[in-house]
Parts: sequence; structure tokens; C-alpha cells
Amino acid sequence: SSENSSPPTMQKPPITLSSLTKSSGTESQSVLTWTTPTVASETGGSAITGYNLQYQLSGTWTDLIADSLVTTYTHTGLSSGTEYAYRYRAKNVHGWSSYTTSSSFTACSSPSKPSAITSIVAVNDGDIQITWANPTNIGGTSLTITSYELQVKHDNGVYADASSYCQEGSLTLRQCTITKANLVTNYVLAVGDLVIAKVRAKNSKNLWSEWSDANTQGARIPDVPAKMATPVVTDAGLKLRITWTEPNFNYAPITAYKISIWNNDAGPAAWAIDTTNCDGTNAQVISNKYCEVPIATPLIATYGYTAGNNIKVKVEAQNGLGWGTASDDCTTGAVITKVPEKPANVPTKVAAKTSGTTIVIDITALTGANAGNSAITQYNVKYVKDSDAAVLMTTQGLSTEITLTGATLGSSYTFTYAGVNVHGEGTYSDASASIKAVELPAAPTALSCAYDSTVNIKFSWTAATDGSGTLSANKIYIKDINGNYVLADTLGAVTEKIIPMTTLAAAPYSLSTVGETVYFKLQASNELEYGPLTAATSCGGSVTMKTVPSTPTIAPTITSSSETSISVSYTAITSTGGSAITAYVLQKATGNGEFENLADSMLTSQTLSSGIVSGQTYKFRYAAKNALGTSGNSPEVTIKAIIVPSTPSAPAVSTSDGSVIVDWTAPYSGGTGISITQYQILFYIGGSWVEKSFCDGTNMNAISETKCTFLMNQLTLSYGADIKAKIKAKNEKGWSIESSENSPPPIMQTPPITLSSLARGTGTSESQIHLTWTTPIVAAETGGSFVTGYNLQYQLSGTWTNAFQDALTNTYTVTGLSSGQDYQFKYRAKNIHGWGSFSSAQTFTACQAPSKPATVVFTVVASNANVELSWSAPSSIGGSGLTISAYQIVIKNNQALFQSLTSTLCSEGNFNLRKCTLTQAQLTSTFGLTTGKKVYAQVRAQNSKSMWSEYSDVNTQEVKIAAVPLKPNVAPYKTAGTSTSITLNWNTLPAYRNGGVTIDKYKLEISTDGSSYSTIYDAMGTSYQKTGLTTGTKYYFRYFSHNCLGYSASSSPVITYYAADVPATILTAAMSMAYAGSKTKDVEMSWTAPATQGSAISEYKVKVKISTGDFMDVTQECEEYEESLTELKCTIPMKNLWASPFLLTTPGVPIEFKVQAKNGIGWGTLSSAKSGVNLQTKPQKPTSTPTNDAASTTFEQIKVDWTAISASPANGDSAVTQYVLSVGSLLNVYQGSATTHTMTSGLTPGHDYQFRYAAENKYGVGEFSDAITIQCPTTSPTQPSAPTTVRDGENIKVCWNAPSSTGGASIVEYQVEFLDYSDSTYKSHSTNCVEPDINSRCCSIPETTVKSFFNLATNNEVKARITAINEDGHESNPSDPTTSGVRVNQQFPLLTYLFMQKLSIQKK
Repeated sequence: SSENSSPPTMQKPPITLSSLTKSSGTESQSVLTWTTPTVASETGGSAITGYNLQYQLSGTWTDLIADSLVTTYTHTGLSSGTEYAYRYRAKNVHGWSSYTTSSSFTACSSPSKPSAITSIVAVNDGDIQITWANPTNIGGTSLTITSYELQVKHDNGVYADASSYCQEGSLTLRQCTITKANLVTNYVLAVGDLVIAKVRAKNSKNLWSEWSDANTQGARIPDVPAKMATPVVTDAGLKLRITWTEPNFNYAPITAYKISIWNNDAGPAAWAIDTTNCDGTNAQVISNKYCEVPIATPLIATYGYTAGNNIKVKVEAQNGLGWGTASDDCTTGAVITKVPEKPANVPTKVAAKTSGTTIVIDITALTGANAGNSAITQYNVKYVKDSDAAVLMTTQGLSTEITLTGATLGSSYTFTYAGVNVHGEGTYSDASASIKAVELPAAPTALSCAYDSTVNIKFSWTAATDGSGTLSANKIYIKDINGNYVLADTLGAVTEKIIPMTTLAAAPYSLSTVGETVYFKLQASNELEYGPLTAATSCGGSVTMKTVPSTPTIAPTITSSSETSISVSYTAITSTGGSAITAYVLQKATGNGEFENLADSMLTSQTLSSGIVSGQTYKFRYAAKNALGTSGNSPEVTIKAIIVPSTPSAPAVSTSDGSVIVDWTAPYSGGTGISITQYQILFYIGGSWVEKSFCDGTNMNAISETKCTFLMNQLTLSYGADIKAKIKAKNEKGWSIESSENSPPPIMQTPPITLSSLARGTGTSESQIHLTWTTPIVAAETGGSFVTGYNLQYQLSGTWTNAFQDALTNTYTVTGLSSGQDYQFKYRAKNIHGWGSFSSAQTFTACQAPSKPATVVFTVVASNANVELSWSAPSSIGGSGLTISAYQIVIKNNQALFQSLTSTLCSEGNFNLRKCTLTQAQLTSTFGLTTGKKVYAQVRAQNSKSMWSEYSDVNTQEVKIAAVPLKPNVAPYKTAGTSTSITLNWNTLPAYRNGGVTIDKYKLEISTDGSSYSTIYDAMGTSYQKTGLTTGTKYYFRYFSHNCLGYSASSSPVITYYAADVPATILTAAMSMAYAGSKTKDVEMSWTAPATQGSAISEYKVKVKISTGDFMDVTQECEEYEESLTELKCTIPMKNLWASPFLLTTPGVPIEFKVQAKNGIGWGTLSSAKSGVNLQTKPQKPTSTPTNDAASTTFEQIKVDWTAISASPANGDSAVTQYVLSVGSLLNVYQGSATTHTMTSGLTPGHDYQFRYAAENKYGVGEFSDAITIQCPTTSPTQPSAPTTVRDGENIKVCWNAPSSTGGASIVEYQVEFLDYSDSTYKSHSTNCVEPDINSRCCSIPETTVKSFFNLATNNEVKARITAINEDGHESNPSDPTTSGVRVNQQFPLLTYLFMQKLSIQKK
């Protein structure tokens, strides 16, 4: 046949599969993935329905996936570093494909993330060396790190590869050195930038680690040192110290300094380095940052400095990158010093101190450059005598005044000196002027004088002896008008002098008196000084003074003047100076202009009218002439072309605040530009107008303000006088006419005028005097102004003392006085005008009124009702030496006024005996007091200083004018009775109702009908029993009171009683008590009714004995109170008796009660106490605490026992039903009848627990006992988890976790043991890991030690285990040993540990 069309395509099992890949993994697992084929040529034309994955370790293939449609699988439980072969196949509906070619993968991971770069330091010339450490985990056993990649952070923040820039070192050696140039060029890092790098590692399985963290510290890009600051040069004795500050070394340490000194003799680039004194490579110089150059060095020819020059230096620094910029030149600071210069000045003689054989010279101190720019330590002085050799004076020091003693008279001396400093002695000065050793010359002799022509005097003398020297000068002294000798001239070695008489007549001699004798003295000098003065010599009577006319002493007189003319006259001169007057010269000056001569004539008056200008000032003076010349000018007279001021208007006078104000208006001044120069203010005082300095019209303020203000008290006017004033004005011309007086005038006020007398105040005592006075208010007393203060004074023996100086008070107490002493007092007052006069002195005694007497005591005489008054002397008489001189008694009369009692009224006694008896009639007739009125009296005492005490207090003792008693206002009352008798009592009549006299008896009356009464009692008593009465009969009773004046009315109201009695007493035999109620927790008290005694019982009262021993009424506490009256019982809950007010708390004590009955007559007698049951309570607080059964107590349970409570009173007198146990705040952890309990839950070893217990009876749970604290015993810590081991450099580091439980006590020790492979036992090392840190829980032991001590062979795993020990000595079980730990002689055993930690973290 033909073939089938559209033939189907052949399908087969899967044909082509992708290779297996390992997508990730660790040292114990690998994650395998593959791709699902989708192309038909791969799938065999049918969808994949499953995969079979196998692995091979050593020859045998093992299924990992038998048949599952997944494309990834995680193979776990692998051995670190071991290579595993894998293959897989796929299936579809047609079956399984062939296995893929096997792929091998190692059980490993990427290396662990390297730690941050360990070191980045600058080396060489700025290169940066970067060092890092191996990762702690290489990724798997037997793997190695094959490569590192290093990156450095670019300036733009991006990390870039740096591996290719390593100039030194090797990535495999974990070190790389990069040049500064590469860092600057390729990473754009600037000086000071921190070099930041990170690194990652690749292992032999081509797995890269994460990048390490970037470093945060390390090297920065270095540079040469910065420019240095200008150095400082200071003086260090004979050296100059050059000091500098370390510059910014730009991240490379300073290695050297270069100290350059400028050479003054060389060209502009002549810097020299003093390597001898300033070696900048010297470590000490580098450290000190200074060097010292001997001062001599800069002075040598090498540098060319001279003294006083500032040394010029600069400094630069070097580090590993080279030299930095040199500092600016130092041109200031210490200067070059040397020996002192030659002094510019020569020594000079101190003339005042040089004489005879002593020569004193002065030298000029050397400073600055003259001193060689160094401090002078002393001066050396030499002298030359005549032409002898120079002699160095022995006295040397810093004094600039030099003394030579023992000089030879007549010899000449010259002196030179030099300064000395640290460098030595300087050059000596030039020699001083020659100084001759001489004595003073003698005085000239043979003095005489004669006229030389008509106007001169010639003085002559003989030369003095020279004193071993050469006479050089003479001085002539003339005696002046005051008797003093004035130097007239200093002459050469001459013997005469001519002086014009006009010179002698002028200052300073002023010998202007004609005929006056001229006296003179002389004095000669030589090289030393001037000798002594001659004695005074008179020119004698033949040679006397002639002078020009005397200077007129009187100014010209202005005889008249106006605004247009001035008349001047002057006095002829009589003192002609010994020569006739030839003319007078009158001079005039306008304003401040120059004087001009008006005329030379013998006239002595002139009138000037031409050129006189109103208001213009003119001056006039004159002089006289004779043949010898013109006299001095007379005093000037100044006049203005003016008139006197116009008459002022009347002033205005006012007063304010103690001042007087006088106001006025300035009048016309009298001329153009003329001012009033003065006012005169006149006051009308004592009948005349007077001027007062306190209103000074010359005062500039008064002139300018036309006002004068002064204190009113400056006027010597009396109070109320008119203050009147007038004004006059004055200018340069003179005074105006007086103004009229002011109107109306103000009234004069003065200091206070009249004061009241001082009065003794109430505060006066034996040690103080209290004074008061009245403040004056009337103007005539106050002086017209309010009083503002007082001054009080007192005296004892002649001296007045201020009690107070100035205070506004009208009372004052002077303290510290002597009792009974007399003192004088005066006072004064002040107001705004000042102090008034003192008041007249008054005498007061330092005493006080007698003390207030005690209240008058009244006694009513019972027999006659007379009233007796008595009183006591006051406790204080008022002062030493005083006596009581009188008493005064006052009695309140019927007008309610106190009226004086005279002693003559006393029927008995007298005032001196402090006793007085008054009859009823006297009280009625004298004081108008009627029957029943109360008698009130007061007494006061007077002492010998006539001072009365206060009246005593009015008596509170109630005394009345006697009468018969008032009727009793309370009826008699029955206190006892039977069916045939009644006992009555009545109240004692109150004193206020006794009529004022003592009650002496009472009368009792009885009636059966209320109208007819008979007396049954009349005596002094308040009780009576009436017997023989008829039972049931009603009786009426009343009573009366009686005093010496008679009976009162009958009592009211009248009382009635029946002949009956209260119920009989209930006998205890008729009483009973029992427990009752629910659970017998109540107390039931019952009784039998008593005999009624003729009246039905209406009520019962039940009383129970309480804690105080008293019986308290509990009737209202009875349950079913109403029923208790008929059922004759009372039931009370027992618990009520525990509370207030009963407070019965002692169990086992009998409960007692009493009962009484009441009928129409009243309450019967309370029964005797009856008991029948005891008080019951909750159990009492146990006296003992629970006890710990230590033998049965473990860390898992605590057993406590307690004492059973069975006896009273501990059990509350009621059987205990169960016990309650509490632990801490947990109540009722146990309830039951047992006396022991074991607690097994909620316990923590080492914790404290507080146990207490209480008993419970039918009333409830009693008070808990005191607590006992029991500690849950500690136990062994729980087994620690297996420790881990990691390689830490050359050591094996063992770490472990704390046990989950410490066993109740702190862990104080861990015991670390290692497996000894020789005998398979665990042992501790003797020194390593013996006392590991309990906080870090890690310790290290050298790998070599582990291997040798515990007998490990290569590749043996280090196995350790841990035992925890707590502070109570409990040891845990040893932990499981380490698994997957470090193997000896393997490089990276830590990877397994890290992998396990990662799994643990993921699990958590």
C-alpha cells in the first residue's frame, strides 16, 4: 500500500540536558540547579515529567532525587572542602534519558568578609602603605586564598581598583604601597585627605568574598611642612635664644629644622647656618624647638652685627617629603649686647655737698645702647689729683653720687667713670672739670657808702681772704622795706658798687621813704662756694634816701557824672620825695583802652564833657612829678556815664514750705548796656527796715532771677507778724530810691511756740518713765506750721541727755532708770521752720502707781445680814521707798454709778485695816440699794507719790441686800420608796436664791389632797423618809428654805408620788447564757421576770461587760429587740463583741451580763453579773513561724512544717477547722488540716521565698504568723552547649555559651578540658585555659601546646568540653565535645564554625 500520510513524529525519552551548575553553597551544603529542556529535540518530543539526581563521593552513585519534577536541589551534610561528583537524568512518558556527564563541585563557600584594612600608613616620600589580614574563613577545608582585589575611594566617592598601582609589596602578601603621585593623579586626593580602601579575597574555588568595610582611620595624603611662624629671639644672658613653633607638618613627622642667621656683611642672599649652636638635625633641638647662640657669635665678622642690632633669623622645617617654606624673617626681639659705651657726660661736682676735704660728684646713669644694651651691674670711678696718676675709687656700685673724702686743700681733682655689665667694664668717660679742694673765703671788711652825684649811692669794701682758693665774685645785699636783705648784684672780684637811688626806691627794695637809712651786706666766693655774709652795715645819717614823689594813694574823685559829662578832682601830694612837686599828670582811659595824658598842670580838678558817651566806662588816675621823676600812678577810679537805677516797684512776698519768696521787677538800669549790680532787700523788723544776709542782693542768682528765697525761721519776727519788704537797686552809679513795701504782706510763721506739759504715761514703772504730751494744733502754738518732730531730754544730776533726737511721736518711754529716783524732763518741737524752745523742766519719779488691788471680798454675816468688805494691800507699792498713803472704796449705787464710801460709815473696821462692815440700813440709805440688789465695790490705793492705782476689778462674788430666800424652783424628788414609805430629797438652794444670807434650814410639808399640808421636817438637811404610808395612795409634797430673815415661799411645782416601788432585782439564778444561732456563732442571754412591786414592768435593760471592765448597755444591739421584752432574752452575734465599743478580744474569757427591769415607778436594781459562755474569736496570730524541713527540701521542692493550734486562747476558744499557708504575695497556696506542706511548683533555685501560716475556725481565718524566709537550694548549672574552636593566629580559641540555668547561684568558674588522643580522656592544661574569663567565655591555647600536650596528630580535630561551676560549688555535667572544630595543622578551620553560627542565627 501507499505509506501513511502525515506520519507522526517519533518520540523518545529526553535526549539533551543542560549541565548542572552550583548556584551557591557552604562548607556543608551545595545548591545545584539545572534548566528544564523545552525544545522537542531536547525533550524527545514529550514534556519532562521528572528528574533523577545522583552524587558520587567514592565510586558509588547515590540518589539525591529519585523522581521529582524540580530544577534545584540543596545537598546538605557535606564535608568541608570535599569534592563531590553529580549527574542527573530526565524522563518523559517514554522513559528515562541517559545521565548527563558528571559535574564536580566542592563543598565550600566564599571566603568570609575580610576585616577592615588593618593599617594605612605613610612611608618613604609620601607613599601610602596599605596592609590587611586574611579572612577568618577561607570557605572550606583545604582551600587557599588565591587572590585579593584592592580598591581605593576616589575623590568623587566611587571606589576604583588600586591593585595595579602597588609599587611595593604584593597582594598575596596582603600589602600594597601606592605612591602619593598615583593617589593624587588617579584618585584626585588632596593633601590631608584620608586614604580610604577596602579589599576582598578569592579562594582556590574562584569564589570571591564580600568587600571588607572601609577603614575610618589611617594615613592622610602628606605634604612638606607648612610655612613656619616667625621665630622669636630672646635674651638668655650671654646667649640669644631662638625659639620657634612646630609648623603644620602635613601628616609627615618633622625630621629636621634649618635655622638661618642673616649675614649683615654679605649680599642680599647671605643667610648662614650655625650648625655648631643651632643644629636643626639634632634630636634635642627638634624636641625643644629652640637653640641658643652665644652673643659673641653674631658680633664676629661672619655676621657683621654690632651691639644694639636685632639679630635677623628665619626657620624652615623638613619632613619625609622635603623642606617646607621658611618662616618670615624675625627682625625684632632681643638685641646684641656688649660692654657699656663710653659715657657721653662727664662727672659733675655736687656743690651743695662739696666742701673742704670732701668732694662729691654726680655721674649720669647708662641705659640702652649706652649700657651695651645690657643691665649695668656697677660703675667704676677714677680720679686724678693735680698731675698724679689716676686712682680707682674703692667704692663701687650702682649709685650715681660718688663721694671722695680726705682731699688735699688747694689741690685740683678730675674724675672719670665707666659702666660695667655682664660683658665687663666699658670705656671711661672724659675727665670732669677740675674741682679744687678749698675752704670757704672769709667775709669782706671795711664796708662804707657815700653819695655819688645826687641820685646814686656808692658802696665800698676791702676784699676778703681767699680760703686757699681764688676769689671769684662778690654778692651785695640791700635791706628792703621789710627788713629782708635782697641780692642786689653779683660782682666780680671788685671792691665797690654804685646803685641809683631810684633803683633802691623801687621793688624789690622799696626804700621809698625820704631820709630812710640804707643797710647792706657783702659775701665773697672762691672755687668752693660763697663764704659768710658780713654783718649789716649802715650808710649812716649823711647818706639817706631821696625819691620821686610818693605814689598817690587815693584815687581821683568823681565829683559828679551823668550820661554826658564827668567831673574829676584829686588830692595834692605832700610826700614830695625830698623835692618840690613840679606838675600833676591826669590820665584817662576809655573802656579797656590805654591811658592817655589829659594835661600836665598844677590843677587838682577838671570837668570833661566832650566825647562822653552814655553807658561807656572811663578810668581816671594821676601822678606827681619832681626833679627826680614822676611818681607812680594813683589808684584808678572807674566811672560810667550813667545814672542810678530808677525806683523799683513794690516786691511780691509769698511763703511756701517754710520758705519766704521775695519777687521783684528789675527797674531801669541807668544807662546803655548797664546792669543792675546789686539789690538791697529790706525787711521791717523791730520797728525799723533792716537788710538781712540770707536775702543777699549781691547774689548773682538773686540779681538775675530778681528773686530771693530763704527759710522763714531766719526772720526774727514773732508768729503772726506781717512779713514786709522793700527793694533798692544799685548799678555802678549807685543806689536807686527804695520801693514801696509789699501789700498785702504774708503772715510770719515760726518754730513751735507753746507746748503742753509732759504727762506721766501708763507705761511708767520702777525702771522706766513713760511720758506723753499733746500735739499742738492751734497755729499760735505750732508757729503756723505742722509739727514734724520732737526732741525729748532728761537729766538726773546736771547733764541733759537726749532720750530721742528727732521723731514724730507724742509718747516715749525712757528705760533703764532707778526705782524711786526723781528725773527731770523737758522737750521741744520742730516744724519746717526749725526747733522751738524747750518746755519747762518737769520732775517725774521712776515709779508707778501701786499695782491693781485684788477684788474686794464680801462676807455676809449670817446672824444679822450685815455686809463686811475686806481687801488686800497691792502687791507692788510702785517703787523703792514708797508707802501706801490711802485707799478709796467705791460702791455702785442705785443709779448704776460708783459712789465713794467714807470710812466713817464703817460700823466696824477702818480703811487702814483694809476692812469695813456696812449694815443693811447703811447700804439702803447711803447708796439706795434695796432688798435683793447686788452689791458691787472697787478699791484703789494711793502711794506716797500721790499715784493712785487702778481700781480693782468689780467683784464677781455675788452679794445682795439680804432678804428672805426665794422660793425653791425645783420640787423635792423621790430617791427611794416602798409600798409604805417614800424617801424624798431636795436640792440645796443656790446661793443666788438664798436672799443674800446663808440658808440655815429647810421645811418639808405633806398633803393627801393638795390643799391641807402638815410639816413633817424642819431642820438643816436635804433628805427625809416618810413611813407609814398607805400603799397606792397619792401624796403631795412641798418644801421651804429659811435664812435669818425668814422662810421663803413654798417650792414650785408641788410634786406627787404614789406609795409603790420599782421592780425587784432579777436574781442570777433566773439568768442564763448559751451559744446560739447559725453555727453557734451568737450569744443568747435570757432571764425570768422579777416581782413587779405593784407596777407593771414596761422595759428591760441588758448590759454586757466590755474591755474596760465597765458594763455597757447593749439592749439596742439585741437581735429582734422588740421580741426581747416579751421573750425575756437578748441575742448578739459574737463578732459584734470584738468591735467597738466592746473590744472584747481575749478568747476563753467568760462573757458577763446584767439585767434590770423598769415599771411605772422606775428602774429596778441592776442584777449581779451572770456568765455562761466564753468569748470566742478567730484564731490568734501563731507565736511561731513555719519551719523548713531541710532534709526534704531540694532545689525542686520546699517542705515546711508548722505547729498545730489546739488550745485556747490561741485557737480563739473555738476548734481549728483548717490551716492556710501563703508564700510571698500568693495567698492560700495550701488549705487543709495538715501541719505540713511541700511546695513543688514555681520554684527557682537560689531564690528566697517567704512562708507564713494562719489557723481558721468557725469565725474565719486568723492573723498570719511572721514570715520565715527559705532559700530554694541551689543546684548544678545545666549542661553547657558544646564549645566552638577557631584558629586565632597561632592559638586555638575556645568559646562557649553560658548554661541556660546557673543552678540558682552565679557562675564563678568554667573548667575547659581537651581530648587527649593518647587515652581518649578529657584533661585540663596546667597553664592555658585554666581560669578563663567568665564574661567573655573564651580562652586561647597555643596550637603547638594542644598538639603536644594532648597528643594530636595532623588533621586531628581539637575537641574541647566545658564544665560550669557556680558560687555554691555545684558543677554542671560536662558539655558535649566540640564538633566540626579546628584541626591541627589546617589553615582555616573557622569556616565550619562560622557556617554553624550562620545556621543558628537563621534558625533563631
